[in-house]
Amino acid sequence: MRMGSHKDGLAHSARLADEVMWYQPEGLDWDLQPVINAASNKAVVARTLDDIISTIVTQAGEGDAVVIMSNGDIT
Repeated sequence: MRMGSHKDGLAHSARLADEVMWYQPEGLDWDLQPVINAASNKAVVARTLDDIISTIVTQAGEGDAVVIMSNGDIT
């Protein structure tokens, strides 16, 4: 993911989710905006882990399933 080798398939891979928040950390060498543009569901980019946590805390409700996935360090 960090190298962008799978970027063309990311939107499709998350198509069954109601909403997807993609993390674009500082130093990522490619832009996630094309993934957002290609998404068939609600998709947004988070720039910090605090943004992700804040969004989950304020928007997730009873019965929601929140899945956090990573193929590397997210700290």
